[in-house]
Amino acid sequence: MGKCAPGCVEGLGAAAAIMDGLLDAGKPPIAMKFGISTHLYHDQRLSVEHLSAIAEAGFEAVELFATKSHFDYTDPTAISSLAQWLRETGLTLHSIHAPIWDVIGGSSGGTYSTASADNAKRQAAVRQAEAALAIVRDIPATYMVVHLGTTDAKDGGNSRAAAS
Repeated sequence: MGKCAPGCVEGLGAAAAIMDGLLDAGKPPIAMKFGISTHLYHDQRLSVEHLSAIAEAGFEAVELFATKSHFDYTDPTAISSLAQWLRETGLTLHSIHAPIWDVIGGSSGGTYSTASADNAKRQAAVRQAEAALAIVRDIPATYMVVHLGTTDAKDGGNSRAAAS
């Protein structure tokens, strides 16, 4: 490892030093929850079995990957089922990942980008994100993850100006 400035800590010790610093500062310990995204099962329709496996692995929270082929965030019955599954497994909904595709991989269906140079496409992405965020009416979540643009955008498909 290279040299660092006086007072810095390198490598794995850095995390421990940061945590020690927080604890030494007289602040209460940070309550951490370990979570994982349902993107782990992105190529399948989300089910209670998936959430059970996540809980059994020791995770406490999930990020819901909102893609209609994985979880139809526009379907009230699916949202009710998700609420029940979360109760059954003891998991909490930490965040909702805003839709970027209708179908995983974007091979068919819509692709959504809040950074699209095309205003109509950008507005469609915002509408889909709002639809996914509506889940919090029934299931509390703390965050929504939104990517500005998509990795498969071509020929100016991602616009910094449009995203701002």
